Amino acid sequence: MKEHCLQLDQKVRQTQSGGNGNAGSQQTDYREALMSLQSQLAEKDQTLNDMRDMLRNQNNMHMLESRTMASAWFNLQRQLERQSGFGHSSGMGSAAATRQGGAPASWLGQQRVTLDMQLNG
Repeated sequence: MKEHCLQLDQKVRQTQSGGNGNAGSQQTDYREALMSLQSQLAEKDQTLNDMRDMLRNQNNMHMLESRTMASAWFNLQRQLERQSGFGHSSGMGSAAATRQGGAPASWLGQQRVTLDMQLNG
């Protein structure tokens, strides 16, 4: 491929400098070289556009995966906070923190109830 391009380039330079050979043959060679280079340029442009599209798609997939992982991590954190009774989403100190039997769901709430019973009891 490289050799072909070099040969075409050499023919173009000969044509431009008025090199040896008949003018009709040189004109035909020049047109052939020009068409060949234009087709190669079109192929390279198509390849470049395909690569850009592929990169854009990969970036979009990366962003989607990052958002999905962040959302999953956040949901897991909230679930663990609710199960353990700690964190801002557990509702400590509120009526929602108590179980149906009246006992607090959180460890800290249970400690408060125990301390209150010891002080009042």
